[in-house]
Amino acid sequence: MKMWLVALTAIVAAVAAGTGYYAATARADARLQDCGDWVDETNQRVQVARTLLYPSDRSEAFEGSPLQAAEELVALFDEQANSSPPEGAGQLNDDLLEAMSDGAIGLEGQGAAAPETLIVFAKAIIYTADARLLAVSTTLC
Repeated sequence: MKMWLVALTAIVAAVAAGTGYYAATARADARLQDCGDWVDETNQRVQVARTLLYPSDRSEAFEGSPLQAAEELVALFDEQANSSPPEGAGQLNDDLLEAMSDGAIGLEGQGAAAPETLIVFAKAIIYTADARLLAVSTTLC
């Protein structure tokens, strides 16, 4: 009788451990998928922001007015602000939000700093975001 009880306890413990492992693995897989989705969606926004900030003489540049480009950057800002960056990517997310905001302000010709300064700052962040997103995808996702 005692052996049955020991065997039954071992089986129950094994099943519980297996279930716990499966649940932990499923949560980890979901976090990795969410991280990958955030990187992909952020990368798409970065590519659009890049074209909005390109000089008008570049073939890939946005063809609308600076005010239209500013409106598009504000829309990208809203999308990025409503995203859920993975743990460890908060600084990148904040930098992108600041760049999109300052770029829009610069394109509108407003703000305390010269518009050119704001646009150059935004370009510096947006143009280098690819490398930072790659780092997030390889280290966090």
